[in-house]
Amino acid sequence: MKANQLNEVHRDVDALERLLRENPRIEEFLRDPTRSQVAKQRALEKLLDAAGVQTVFVRRLLDLLADNRRLSHVSQVLHSFQSVIAAQRGSTQAVVTSAVPLTEWQLALLRQRLQRRFYPDMPDARVDLITRIDRDLIGGFTVQLGDKFMDLSLKSEVRRLRDELAQQV
Repeated sequence: MKANQLNEVHRDVDALERLLRENPRIEEFLRDPTRSQVAKQRALEKLLDAAGVQTVFVRRLLDLLADNRRLSHVSQVLHSFQSVIAAQRGSTQAVVTSAVPLTEWQLALLRQRLQRRFYPDMPDARVDLITRIDRDLIGGFTVQLGDKFMDLSLKSEVRRLRDELAQQV
């Protein structure tokens, strides 16, 4: 795939992922086994139009998922596809989940620290951040970078303290 095509596919996949993240009911609908395949395919067409998907490649990929009754896995497929695109570009993706939206400054600092920690010998390495919100974390954040997971959330700290207190009692 040419660089320009890769950029277009990346843009479309990113738009779809964002739309699904912002509207969790769409994904619930696609997962619902009681909904007909025809209804799901109509919803898929509306989803593609709403996200502004223009590339034939992405449309065919989602048609293939629909034809094989795999629309319930659309988020996982899109996320995996984003990872492949990132690797093709020489970068890696980290999923950052926080209790509240992080500022651009916080994201830039986190990106810089992840690059330094995990790629110290590769100054050109790039870490792209995908952000998610989970209010259950109370505070702090988690980072998933490949097979590495860092939990710096207040929720896990409270759980750890609770477990320590339970052992002492």
